[in-house]
Amino acid sequence: MSSSRIILILLVFFVVSCGGSGGKYIVPGDKDTTDESIAVIENKTVYDQDELDVITLHVTVETGGATLDEVNTDDDDSDDFQPEAVVSISESGYTFADGASTASGMLRVRGASSRNSDQKSYRIKLDSKEKLWRNHRILQLNKHPYDLTRMRQKLAFDYFKDIPYMTSLRTQFVHLYIDGVDFGLFTLIERCNKSFLENHGLDKDGRLYKAQDFSFYRDENVLLMADDPDYNVELFEEVLDIRRAKDDNAQLLYMLDAVNDETTGINDVIEEQFHRNNYLTWFAINILLKNEDTTTQNFFLYCPLTSSKWYFLPWDYDGAWDFYGQPVEAAAKTRPRWTQGVSNWWGNALHKRFLQDADNVQDLVERVEELKETVFTATSISERTEIYKNLIFDIITVDPDIEELPALDNDTVAEIEAELNTEIDRLASIPQESYNMFISAMERPMPIWMGYTELSDGTLQFVWDESYDLQGNSITYNFQISTRPTFIDASIVYESLGLTETTIDVTGLASGTYYFRVIIRDSEGNWQLPFDSYDDGETVFDGMLQFSL
Repeated sequence: MSSSRIILILLVFFVVSCGGSGGKYIVPGDKDTTDESIAVIENKTVYDQDELDVITLHVTVETGGATLDEVNTDDDDSDDFQPEAVVSISESGYTFADGASTASGMLRVRGASSRNSDQKSYRIKLDSKEKLWRNHRILQLNKHPYDLTRMRQKLAFDYFKDIPYMTSLRTQFVHLYIDGVDFGLFTLIERCNKSFLENHGLDKDGRLYKAQDFSFYRDENVLLMADDPDYNVELFEEVLDIRRAKDDNAQLLYMLDAVNDETTGINDVIEEQFHRNNYLTWFAINILLKNEDTTTQNFFLYCPLTSSKWYFLPWDYDGAWDFYGQPVEAAAKTRPRWTQGVSNWWGNALHKRFLQDADNVQDLVERVEELKETVFTATSISERTEIYKNLIFDIITVDPDIEELPALDNDTVAEIEAELNTEIDRLASIPQESYNMFISAMERPMPIWMGYTELSDGTLQFVWDESYDLQGNSITYNFQISTRPTFIDASIVYESLGLTETTIDVTGLASGTYYFRVIIRDSEGNWQLPFDSYDDGETVFDGMLQFSL
């Protein structure tokens, strides 16, 4: 370890340990082990209590709270408006701990973008900590309105139960009735909190954060110790939702300082701060299942209280299994080129540094291939989806679900069912297709961010990040300015091709609205577009930005 690194660790350790909160970083070797004994090892018997079946759950709205209609108007999860209904729940033949057939609780809408769907997802929190339903106090009932198959979430988490170095969550198909009205199929998914840690044999006092908008960069204005005078928990939780943090964020900040310290090799950081097999497995799973929306959210970070090791825990896979390849999604728009393969995660500080080591890339390839060949096989997926289909098909192909399934503009139930069957059958081919794209896309340069500024003499200075090529091929940039976002030849008013620098000055443009882009090319002819995009309200144009003079 370099002397500068040692000084940094000692300085940070001194500052934090002397803080008023008593927060303390655990440095490697301090109350920690680095062998496989500290790997995430679940108590797998926790899944024995769940049935591969559809459970019928009855909810009755009682007096004393909001009406169901009032609950359903809550379409914004960021404001203080959060109406809740007083409810009782029951399941035929199920008896609660006190011998009663019902339990009381509070019901509200859950989810973010899904709140805008006609079919809502719900959360029910039971009043009693002891009187649980199937060992759940919080019932997270997800409608998954944008998943045509209504099985992506459960399919993923059922696989995770058997994958080494990875945790899962309890899931259950639920046929929900509210006040005797059929609300169709839901998937209950276990809440990831202290009870989850305890029930799964993990450290119930461990640190646990849910990624909200988190790229592993160290935002020193927001990501602070809880006793810092400038600490704002609301701003902090816009980045990371704090589920458990007994050391007031100390270990998290220590990890982020290490990840962003370019003087320390990334493999030293991985060795000290993460469990390598857990990280590789989580990364490989998201590649194979084409779960794109895991760059800054849809995962948890867990660290035992007496350890310096962080673990990725999975969350929210209804957007996996090539969600954007569904007929409705594919017809709506083409996904950005950078979402194909590992470039999808290039905007994340940890993943970006990890992938710049050729040996790490090879390790990732090997883990992807291993999971593809031994876990996510076409035969296995087909067998599982056939079981699920037999359970849920008759529920989702009648009201209230049939008219809400995200199918193309088909006129008859038979046409919707045909599209549904085709999509369910397609799930088995996704890991192999994702693997093929993963291998192919690694030949391309990595995406970049662009920007511009107007200098005092009226010159426009355009800048962009330096791209990176995993094979070490040389890179050039084609810079263009156009009067139209389509960049048809007649609209291009300026271009400079084959640039090796990452900045260019432009003068002499007349007043008006323009668009600029950078096309990245390597010496083998592979190309990539920037992360940036321009949305005119009807169409999203990838790899460009708009500016006006």
